[in-house]
Amino acid sequence: MRTLIILAAPFVLLACSQDAEELVVENEAAADNAAYDAQAEPGEQTLAEANEDGSAPAADSLTAAMPARFRGVWDIADGACDPRSINRFEVNKNLIVFYESTGAITGVSERADGGIDVELAMSGEGENWEQTVGLRVGPNGGTLDTITPGDNTTIQRKKCAANS
Repeated sequence: MRTLIILAAPFVLLACSQDAEELVVENEAAADNAAYDAQAEPGEQTLAEANEDGSAPAADSLTAAMPARFRGVWDIADGACDPRSINRFEVNKNLIVFYESTGAITGVSERADGGIDVELAMSGEGENWEQTVGLRVGPNGGTLDTITPGDNTTIQRKKCAANS
């Protein structure tokens, strides 16, 4: 019995360490989201409004920062906004935190439909990859469409309360 406990101890410590790391990432993302939301100006300029003539800026002139209207916590339309929801994600100024992965924003470009395409350097579950996702905020700001490039599959999500 003593041998079993001794052999199991490293695995218990490893599991606790991973949970602690995930909690730190979640807390940092929540703090980042709150800080940038507090800095957002009412009527913040959209990407298309960035140039005086109303045209979108050149892609290489865009910073890899998420416009304020896209930031927040989002869940699938009929979701409960529970932090354990696999469909919930948090959009911060420079980071999108999904259920089991994180995407650092490496590029943002305007879409013809008024949304944006976001290039992400993804990491999760020991893997790293590049991904692009389309985002479009609904007219009232309470919904967000996620759009898969290529086939344009769209999933509508709702904005969650700030404390969820």
